[in-house]
Order: sequence, then structure tokens, then C-alpha cells
Amino acid sequence: MTSDQEQGPLAEFTSLRGETAQLLSFMQNLFAFQITTAGTIFSLALSNPTRTRLLLILPFTSYALFARYSSCHFNTLRIAQYVRDELSPRVSGGLRWEQWLDRSHTPVRFIVWVNPHYVAFPGVAALSEAWTLSSVFPGAGLSISGHVLFLLVWAAGLSATIVCFYLVWLTTTRARGLARTQV
Repeated sequence: MTSDQEQGPLAEFTSLRGETAQLLSFMQNLFAFQITTAGTIFSLALSNPTRTRLLLILPFTSYALFARYSSCHFNTLRIAQYVRDELSPRVSGGLRWEQWLDRSHTPVRFIVWVNPHYVAFPGVAALSEAWTLSSVFPGAGLSISGHVLFLLVWAAGLSATIVCFYLVWLTTTRARGLARTQV
């Protein structure tokens, strides 16, 4: 392959590395926004006992933010696979960036298994669900219709929390696989 024939794949690789950097930056921003949002809502809700039910916002925001986070995560994995499978063979000698990352990456096992995303996203949602659990039962100062509505919102929040736990598990599967193969 001539140098001219390699310019296209190399330019595409450069572009994809830039896209990956943007995705990673966006993921960091989502994480920081989740921490800020959770802290703000907890502070507001716990500053006055009448606002405790505001915590029910957190399962939905946690799910929505982590769904976007996981979308970015999986897009970076798709880019990596494309670079490895499609671009690298079109450059003499290959690009080998993804292969090098796979070989040289030694995750800190504790961090791989005790991932902060579990705490920041579904953990916050689960805590807010637990904190508002007493309002699910009769005698929480709600009318019958208010109680039914609260119960429906609480159950939907629990569902969002479970899905959020699953999404975090999916995004960490690759890291757990690497930890098992590294001795």
C-alpha cells in the first residue's frame, strides 16, 4: 500500500480519536453533573421534612443520565472495534492502538469491582427510594389518590433504579473481563 492510500485511514483514525476524546469528556461531565444534581436534591429535600418526596426525582434523573453515559461508553467501544478491525488492516504495519491498550491495560482490581458508578448513579437512586419508603405505606399523611399516585411514582422509580444498576453492570463487563484475564 502506498503512502497516499494510507492517508485516508490515518485521517479517519485521527478523526475517530478526536470523537473518542469528546465522548470521554462528555462522560466526565455527566458524572460530575450527577454528583452535583444528587447533592443538590438531597440537600433541598432533607432541609425540610415536607420536601422529602422530592427525592423521588433522583431515580429518574440517575437513570436518564446514566443511560446517556452508557450510550457514550458503548460508542467508544464501537469506535475501538472499528479501528482495530477496519482501519488497522488498511495501514501497512497496522495501527495497533487498540491491541496495545488491551495488552497494556492492567485495571486496579478493587476499582473494577467496586466501581464508583454504582454509588453515583443507581446507589443514589436506591438511597432516595429507601429514604422515601415510609411514604409508600398508609398513614404517611396522603389522601387515598395521593397515596396511589405516590406508590406508582415510587414503583416506577424502583424500576428505573433496577435498570440503572443493570446498565452500570453492562458498562463494567468489559473491565471485569480484563481483570479476570490479568494475573
